[in-house]
Amino acid sequence: MAISRAPAAEILCSGDELTLGRVVNSNAAWLSRRLSDLGFEVVRHTTLPDVMDPYIEEMRAASRRARVVILSGGLGPTVDDLTREAAARAFGKKLVRSGEALAEIRAFFAKRGRPMAPNNERQADFPKGSKVLRNPVGTAPGFALRAGRALVAALPGVPPELRAMFDREVAPMLEKQFPGRPAVATKELETIGLAESEVDRRLSGIATPDGNPRLSLMLRDGLVTARLVARGRTSAEARRVLAPAVKKARRILGAAAFGEDGQDISDVVVAMLQKRRLKLSVAESCTGGLIGHLLTKIPGVSAVLLEDIVTYANEAKVNRLGVTAAMIRREGAVSAAVAAAMAEGSQRKSGADVAVSVTGIAGPGGGTALKPVGLVYCAVRFRNETTVKELRLPGDRVMIQSRAARLALDQVRSALAGVP
Repeated sequence: MAISRAPAAEILCSGDELTLGRVVNSNAAWLSRRLSDLGFEVVRHTTLPDVMDPYIEEMRAASRRARVVILSGGLGPTVDDLTREAAARAFGKKLVRSGEALAEIRAFFAKRGRPMAPNNERQADFPKGSKVLRNPVGTAPGFALRAGRALVAALPGVPPELRAMFDREVAPMLEKQFPGRPAVATKELETIGLAESEVDRRLSGIATPDGNPRLSLMLRDGLVTARLVARGRTSAEARRVLAPAVKKARRILGAAAFGEDGQDISDVVVAMLQKRRLKLSVAESCTGGLIGHLLTKIPGVSAVLLEDIVTYANEAKVNRLGVTAAMIRREGAVSAAVAAAMAEGSQRKSGADVAVSVTGIAGPGGGTALKPVGLVYCAVRFRNETTVKELRLPGDRVMIQSRAARLALDQVRSALAGVP
């Protein structure tokens, strides 16, 4: 028996802030992932300004092409919030006010002791016949309606509100109304230290972009995510298809595959430190505290992180870490010797079990022919041994700093890998 085809879905996001580039459209990425996990094929993202006629035309076109259309944004109380009226006009319906929704909006303001402006009442207007989608964290309820063969669901543009409403209201609706969609099993392998093209080369025999399993690659902050998606008639069948591909991919990628399903290298390093009951200290120069930022995002890191010192100036390297001025004059602040001395000084002064340091040239200026922009040294001091790595990183200042911070943490992971 053949696996059924995934129903097509489209995502329409509205807002001048998106089309002007003032806000990154994170909603489309999040919705795509959730729809894919539910067995839908996202075939198009469309971003539109707050202009009525193009919005109406695109709603109609999307509802003819796809079985599911998710609208994001335009449900607020202001004059540029057009989604309610645009949907009503697009699908030939009147706008009607929901007394129940209006009561919930008023209760939201009352609970917080805030006055409610008259224009907030507009948020209780919906195309006639719509199902109201409750908003558990904000004032803007959404709605869902049928437009021919398509289910159209409108959600607010505020990411926490959109996500809560999709999971609570829309996902159960999709599961009920599309029972024949294929089951999907997904695994994401997070890699570090390999170029995207190299990950693609290594995994080319496991899956293809249009196969089963299906392979897609994503690049973020110097990490490459290999996403394997398998389809089946049941969840168990999809998992059976996926399992051998994941096992083979892990074997091929080896130590470069440090985690899975959205983990950052900092998550893995903190877990290793916690499991081994080891303390870490950090000394940073060109990364300016980014390593500490990555670590302190993780709950419970205080049990393993002693300190993170940003020794940006040469004087700070001397006074805080004990790097000698003579070494800096002789080798330069960006050198293997200074990186090693920074890690050794950090461990000595903090009493940590393991210390990591970074020094480099993040640019855009400051580079020379011998020491170009992107030259970074990372050092790890552990068990009376210091290891130093030289990196030549491409990109702008932000990219170099981000990659250097993560590769330094990966060096800590390598040092801890053989410790029980």
